Amino acid sequence: MNPEAEKRAYYLLKKINQANRTYGLIEDGDRIAVAVSGGKDSLSLLKLLQLYLRRSREKYHLMAFHVQVTDAPGETQRIEKLSALFEEWGVQYEILGMSLPQDEPRPLPCHRCTWYRRKALFLAADEAGVNKIAYGHHMDDRATTALLGLLFSGSLEEMPPRRDFFEGRFAIIRPLILVPEKEIRRFSEAAGFPELGYDCPQAKLSKRAVARRFLELAKKENRDAVANILNAVEKCNQVKA
Repeated sequence: MNPEAEKRAYYLLKKINQANRTYGLIEDGDRIAVAVSGGKDSLSLLKLLQLYLRRSREKYHLMAFHVQVTDAPGETQRIEKLSALFEEWGVQYEILGMSLPQDEPRPLPCHRCTWYRRKALFLAADEAGVNKIAYGHHMDDRATTALLGLLFSGSLEEMPPRRDFFEGRFAIIRPLILVPEKEIRRFSEAAGFPELGYDCPQAKLSKRAVARRFLELAKKENRDAVANILNAVEKCNQVKA
Protein backbone atom coordinates (compact mmCIF):
# COMPACT_ATOMS: atom_id res chain seq x y z
CA MET A 1 0.00 0.00 0.00
CA ASN A 2 1.05 3.61 -0.50
CA PRO A 3 2.09 5.80 2.49
CA GLU A 4 -1.30 7.54 2.74
CA ALA A 5 -3.16 4.22 2.86
CA GLU A 6 -0.69 2.86 5.43
CA LYS A 7 -1.21 5.91 7.64
CA ARG A 8 -4.97 5.50 7.54
CA ALA A 9 -4.68 1.76 8.09
CA TYR A 10 -2.67 2.41 11.26
CA TYR A 11 -5.55 4.45 12.71
CA LEU A 12 -8.17 1.88 11.71
CA LEU A 13 -6.17 -1.02 13.12
CA LYS A 14 -6.10 0.74 16.50
CA LYS A 15 -9.89 0.95 16.37
CA ILE A 16 -10.17 -2.72 15.41
CA ASN A 17 -7.89 -3.64 18.29
CA GLN A 18 -10.01 -1.55 20.68
CA ALA A 19 -13.18 -3.27 19.46
CA ASN A 20 -11.54 -6.66 19.78
CA ARG A 21 -10.40 -6.03 23.34
CA THR A 22 -13.74 -4.49 24.37
CA TYR A 23 -16.10 -7.03 22.81
CA GLY A 24 -14.01 -10.19 22.48
CA LEU A 25 -14.36 -10.47 18.71
CA ILE A 26 -11.29 -12.50 17.72
CA GLU A 27 -9.78 -15.44 19.56
CA ASP A 28 -6.68 -17.53 18.99
CA GLY A 29 -7.36 -20.32 16.50
CA ASP A 30 -10.44 -18.71 14.95
CA ARG A 31 -11.38 -19.43 11.36
CA ILE A 32 -12.88 -16.16 10.13
CA ALA A 33 -14.67 -15.51 6.85
CA VAL A 34 -15.29 -11.92 5.80
CA ALA A 35 -18.64 -11.47 4.03
CA VAL A 36 -17.49 -9.46 1.01
CA SER A 37 -20.11 -7.71 -1.07
CA GLY A 38 -17.53 -5.78 -3.08
CA GLY A 39 -18.26 -2.41 -1.48
CA LYS A 40 -15.75 -0.22 0.33
CA ASP A 41 -16.66 -1.47 3.81
CA SER A 42 -16.23 -5.19 3.24
CA LEU A 43 -13.10 -4.83 1.08
CA SER A 44 -11.54 -2.53 3.66
CA LEU A 45 -12.36 -5.00 6.44
CA LEU A 46 -10.78 -7.88 4.55
CA LYS A 47 -7.56 -5.98 3.93
CA LEU A 48 -7.44 -4.64 7.50
CA LEU A 49 -7.92 -8.11 9.01
CA GLN A 50 -5.04 -9.27 6.83
CA LEU A 51 -2.90 -6.50 8.33
CA TYR A 52 -4.24 -7.07 11.86
CA LEU A 53 -3.15 -10.70 11.70
CA ARG A 54 0.49 -9.52 11.59
CA ARG A 55 0.23 -7.57 14.85
CA SER A 56 -2.46 -9.32 16.87
CA ARG A 57 -1.52 -11.79 19.58
CA GLU A 58 -4.46 -13.91 18.37
CA LYS A 59 -3.59 -16.02 15.32
CA TYR A 60 -6.47 -16.87 13.04
CA HIS A 61 -7.23 -18.18 9.57
CA LEU A 62 -8.81 -15.64 7.22
CA MET A 63 -10.88 -16.17 4.11
CA ALA A 64 -13.60 -14.41 2.11
CA PHE A 65 -17.18 -15.35 1.18
CA HIS A 66 -19.12 -13.60 -1.55
CA VAL A 67 -22.83 -14.37 -1.89
CA GLN A 68 -23.72 -13.94 -5.52
CA VAL A 69 -27.00 -12.29 -6.44
CA THR A 70 -28.13 -13.93 -9.67
CA ASP A 71 -30.45 -11.11 -10.75
CA ALA A 72 -28.00 -8.30 -9.94
CA PRO A 73 -26.73 -6.33 -12.96
CA GLY A 74 -23.08 -7.11 -13.75
CA GLU A 75 -22.81 -9.93 -11.20
CA THR A 76 -20.72 -12.12 -13.51
CA GLN A 77 -18.18 -9.33 -14.03
CA ARG A 78 -18.27 -8.51 -10.31
CA ILE A 79 -17.38 -12.10 -9.41
CA GLU A 80 -14.53 -12.13 -11.93
CA LYS A 81 -13.06 -8.92 -10.53
CA LEU A 82 -13.49 -10.00 -6.91
CA SER A 83 -11.90 -13.37 -7.62
CA ALA A 84 -8.92 -11.66 -9.26
CA LEU A 85 -8.59 -9.31 -6.27
CA PHE A 86 -8.75 -12.15 -3.72
CA GLU A 87 -6.05 -14.02 -5.62
CA GLU A 88 -3.90 -10.88 -5.81
CA TRP A 89 -4.22 -10.46 -2.04
CA GLY A 90 -3.53 -14.15 -1.43
CA VAL A 91 -6.87 -14.71 0.30
CA GLN A 92 -8.71 -18.02 0.18
CA TYR A 93 -12.27 -17.41 -1.01
CA GLU A 94 -15.57 -19.01 -1.95
CA ILE A 95 -18.36 -17.72 -4.19
CA LEU A 96 -21.68 -18.78 -2.72
CA GLY A 97 -25.06 -19.21 -4.35
CA MET A 98 -28.23 -17.94 -2.69
CA SER A 99 -30.85 -20.67 -3.03
CA LEU A 100 -34.37 -19.25 -3.28
CA PRO A 101 -37.65 -21.23 -3.32
CA GLN A 102 -39.65 -20.91 -6.51
CA ASP A 103 -42.62 -19.42 -4.63
CA GLU A 104 -40.52 -16.66 -2.98
CA PRO A 105 -41.89 -13.33 -4.31
CA ARG A 106 -39.50 -11.15 -6.31
CA PRO A 107 -37.96 -8.73 -5.81
CA LEU A 108 -37.00 -9.85 -2.34
CA PRO A 109 -37.74 -7.40 0.47
CA CYS A 110 -34.60 -6.45 2.39
CA HIS A 111 -35.28 -8.59 5.47
CA ARG A 112 -35.82 -11.72 3.35
CA CYS A 113 -32.72 -11.07 1.27
CA THR A 114 -30.72 -10.68 4.49
CA TRP A 115 -32.15 -13.96 5.81
CA TYR A 116 -31.19 -15.92 2.67
CA ARG A 117 -27.74 -14.35 2.55
CA ARG A 118 -27.10 -15.29 6.18
CA LYS A 119 -28.33 -18.82 5.51
CA ALA A 120 -25.87 -19.14 2.62
CA LEU A 121 -23.05 -17.84 4.81
CA PHE A 122 -23.83 -20.22 7.68
CA LEU A 123 -24.04 -23.24 5.37
CA ALA A 124 -20.69 -22.32 3.77
CA ALA A 125 -19.15 -21.66 7.19
CA ASP A 126 -20.21 -25.10 8.38
CA GLU A 127 -18.73 -26.72 5.28
CA ALA A 128 -15.44 -24.78 5.52
CA GLY A 129 -15.01 -25.16 9.28
CA VAL A 130 -15.44 -21.40 9.80
CA ASN A 131 -16.58 -20.36 13.26
CA LYS A 132 -16.85 -16.58 12.77
CA ILE A 133 -18.29 -14.46 9.97
CA ALA A 134 -17.10 -10.85 9.87
CA TYR A 135 -19.35 -8.10 8.55
CA GLY A 136 -18.13 -4.67 7.48
CA HIS A 137 -20.67 -2.72 9.55
CA HIS A 138 -19.35 0.49 11.10
CA MET A 139 -20.39 3.15 13.63
CA ASP A 140 -22.83 4.82 11.27
CA ASP A 141 -24.52 1.48 10.54
CA ARG A 142 -24.95 0.87 14.25
CA ALA A 143 -26.44 4.32 14.78
CA THR A 144 -28.76 3.80 11.79
CA THR A 145 -30.04 0.56 13.34
CA ALA A 146 -30.78 2.39 16.60
CA LEU A 147 -32.68 5.11 14.73
CA LEU A 148 -34.55 2.48 12.75
CA GLY A 149 -35.91 1.02 15.95
CA LEU A 150 -36.85 4.41 17.39
CA LEU A 151 -38.66 5.55 14.25
CA PHE A 152 -40.55 2.38 13.43
CA SER A 153 -40.91 0.33 16.62
CA GLY A 154 -40.39 2.80 19.46
CA SER A 155 -37.32 1.02 20.85
CA LEU A 156 -33.55 1.28 20.61
CA GLU A 157 -32.56 -1.62 18.37
CA GLU A 158 -29.02 -2.90 18.65
CA MET A 159 -26.46 -3.99 16.09
CA PRO A 160 -24.21 -5.95 18.45
CA PRO A 161 -20.45 -6.04 17.83
CA ARG A 162 -20.67 -9.80 18.36
CA ARG A 163 -23.62 -12.15 18.23
CA ASP A 164 -23.42 -15.89 18.77
CA PHE A 165 -25.67 -18.38 17.00
CA PHE A 166 -26.57 -22.03 17.53
CA GLU A 167 -25.23 -22.19 21.08
CA GLY A 168 -21.94 -20.60 20.08
CA ARG A 169 -21.28 -22.74 17.03
CA PHE A 170 -21.01 -19.61 14.88
CA ALA A 171 -20.59 -15.93 15.67
CA ILE A 172 -21.11 -12.82 13.61
CA ILE A 173 -18.51 -10.19 14.45
CA ARG A 174 -18.20 -6.54 13.40
CA PRO A 175 -14.56 -5.44 13.82
CA LEU A 176 -15.24 -1.97 12.31
CA ILE A 177 -18.01 -1.16 14.79
CA LEU A 178 -15.96 1.68 16.40
CA VAL A 179 -14.93 3.23 13.07
CA PRO A 180 -16.83 6.15 11.47
CA GLU A 181 -17.88 5.52 7.89
CA LYS A 182 -15.95 8.53 6.62
CA GLU A 183 -12.67 7.01 7.84
CA ILE A 184 -13.36 3.77 5.97
CA ARG A 185 -14.14 5.77 2.83
CA ARG A 186 -10.87 7.69 3.14
CA PHE A 187 -8.89 4.49 3.61
CA SER A 188 -10.59 2.80 0.66
CA GLU A 189 -9.92 5.78 -1.59
CA ALA A 190 -6.30 6.08 -0.46
CA ALA A 191 -5.73 2.36 -1.07
CA GLY A 192 -7.40 2.55 -4.48
CA PHE A 193 -9.87 -0.26 -3.87
CA PRO A 194 -12.30 -0.84 -6.74
CA GLU A 195 -15.99 -0.19 -6.06
CA LEU A 196 -17.56 -3.56 -6.86
CA GLY A 197 -20.64 -3.45 -4.63
CA TYR A 198 -24.20 -3.87 -5.89
CA ASP A 199 -26.45 -0.91 -5.19
CA CYS A 200 -29.78 -2.69 -4.74
CA PRO A 201 -32.73 -0.48 -5.79
CA GLN A 202 -34.93 -2.13 -3.13
CA ALA A 203 -32.60 -0.92 -0.39
CA LYS A 204 -33.26 2.70 -1.36
CA LEU A 205 -36.95 2.19 -0.58
CA SER A 206 -36.46 0.43 2.75
CA LYS A 207 -37.12 1.69 6.27
CA ARG A 208 -33.37 1.51 6.88
CA ALA A 209 -32.85 3.99 4.04
CA VAL A 210 -35.28 6.38 5.77
CA ALA A 211 -33.39 6.04 9.05
CA ARG A 212 -30.10 6.62 7.23
CA ARG A 213 -31.43 9.87 5.74
CA PHE A 214 -32.47 11.02 9.22
CA LEU A 215 -28.96 10.24 10.46
CA GLU A 216 -27.28 12.19 7.66
CA LEU A 217 -29.45 15.21 8.43
CA ALA A 218 -28.59 14.95 12.11
CA LYS A 219 -24.86 14.74 11.35
CA LYS A 220 -25.06 17.98 9.37
CA GLU A 221 -26.56 19.74 12.38
CA ASN A 222 -24.41 18.10 15.06
CA ARG A 223 -21.09 16.37 14.46
CA ASP A 224 -21.62 14.37 17.67
CA ALA A 225 -24.94 12.92 16.50
CA VAL A 226 -23.62 9.39 15.92
CA ALA A 227 -21.71 9.35 19.22
CA ASN A 228 -24.78 10.59 21.11
CA ILE A 229 -27.00 7.88 19.61
CA LEU A 230 -24.48 5.17 20.43
CA ASN A 231 -24.07 6.48 23.99
CA ALA A 232 -27.82 6.07 24.37
CA VAL A 233 -27.56 2.51 23.04
CA GLU A 234 -24.81 1.66 25.53
CA LYS A 235 -26.80 3.11 28.44
CA CYS A 236 -29.82 1.10 27.36
CA ASN A 237 -27.68 -2.06 27.25
CA GLN A 238 -26.41 -1.36 30.77
CA VAL A 239 -29.97 -1.06 32.07
CA LYS A 240 -30.94 -4.35 30.39
CA ALA A 241 -27.90 -6.05 31.90
